[in-house]
Amino acid sequence: MLQALAAGDREAFMQTEIAEREAASLPPHGRLAALILSGEKAEAVEKAAADLAAAIPNAERLEVYGPADAPLALVRGRRRNGCWSGPTGTWTFRPSCAPGWRG
Repeated sequence: MLQALAAGDREAFMQTEIAEREAASLPPHGRLAALILSGEKAEAVEKAAADLAAAIPNAERLEVYGPADAPLALVRGRRRNGCWSGPTGTWTFRPSCAPGWRG
C-alpha cells in the first residue's frame, strides 16, 4: 500500500486499502463505534478515556482502538479524546462501567 502511495498509483493504493479493510471488517465492510469524551482539562479527558478503554469488556471478535485524540481534538476550548470499537463484536456500553462517569 505504501509503495503504491509513494508511486502515486491511486488504483493500486485503493485496491490494497479496500482488500485490507475487507479482511479486517473495517468500513465500508464493517462498522465501528466511537465513544468520544470531552472536557476542559486535557489530562482529565485522557485519563477518563484510558479508564473507559480498560473497562470495555474483552469480548470475542471485539477490538478496542485507543484511547486517542478524536479527529477534532480541540473544539471550543474543550479537549476531545475517545475509543473506537469494532469491527464485529457486540457489547452494550453501560455508563456505570466507566470510573468517574457522570450522566
